Amino acid sequence: GWGLTNESKRVLGDSAHFQNGDCHHPHISMTDGKYDGKYLFINDKANSRVARIRLDIMKCDKITTIPNVQAIHGLRLQKVPHTKYVLCNAEFIIPHPNDGSSFDITGDNAFTMYNAVDAETMEVAWQVIVDGNLDNSDMDY
Repeated sequence: GWGLTNESKRVLGDSAHFQNGDCHHPHISMTDGKYDGKYLFINDKANSRVARIRLDIMKCDKITTIPNVQAIHGLRLQKVPHTKYVLCNAEFIIPHPNDGSSFDITGDNAFTMYNAVDAETMEVAWQVIVDGNLDNSDMDY
């Protein structure tokens, strides 16, 4: 089972200690605006993670935790020319640094981020600080 076998612990990486998940918004990768059947991406809102499932073998091969944010909810894929980025909305405003020293979400150091994950490496490509909270978005057309 997940979190028990060596293979699943390797895929879970640093997030192996989470015993729950809250999956939302699965999306299949695209090439030229059409589904290519390579990957399915899905977000875990409860733990601010994104998982990639290889559709050729129907196995999750990578899970990435998005840093500096809470509650990855909306997830959309770049459609053209191909899925290079997975765009991830962080829904909730949180204080920064998010180390428990402050719970003030009204100050200058409280914000959320719009995030991009590289679809092939599953590394966070960039994060942009935004005003307000984010829920869902769309990408390309």
